[in-house]
Amino acid sequence: MKPLYRIILISLCFIPVLSCLKETPLEGEFEPQVFIYGYLINNTDNIKITIQKTVPVNTTTL
Repeated sequence: MKPLYRIILISLCFIPVLSCLKETPLEGEFEPQVFIYGYLINNTDNIKITIQKTVPVNTTTL
C-alpha cells in the first residue's frame, strides 16, 4: 500500500508544475548596461576586477 501512496504523492507534486505554464510577453525597450565590480585582498597584491554587459533575455549566444 505504501508504493501507491508514493505514486499519488509524486503525481500531486507534478500537477501544479505542469499546469502553471504561461508565456508573458516582454514589454519595453532593452537598454544594455555595463557593470564593473571588483575587490582587493589584504596582505597580498591580489586585485580582481570584472566587467560585464547585460544582454536581452531572448539572446541565445554569448
